[in-house]
Amino acid sequence: MKNSALKGALGALAVVGVALAAKKIAQRKRFMKGIFSEYGIKERSPFGLADKIREMDDEQY
Repeated sequence: MKNSALKGALGALAVVGVALAAKKIAQRKRFMKGIFSEYGIKERSPFGLADKIREMDDEQY
């Protein structure tokens, strides 16, 4: 009986961990999407962001 309860507790903990990770990933995705839309970057990759930074002058940066 003890082993069964332990497995259930570990399973619940794993589900909570996956849910927290998914929430964190969604927050980061929203944050990056906001940056891309704010600066008008069409290419949704780190290379598009780097190209935009290279094009900026000191005042825009």
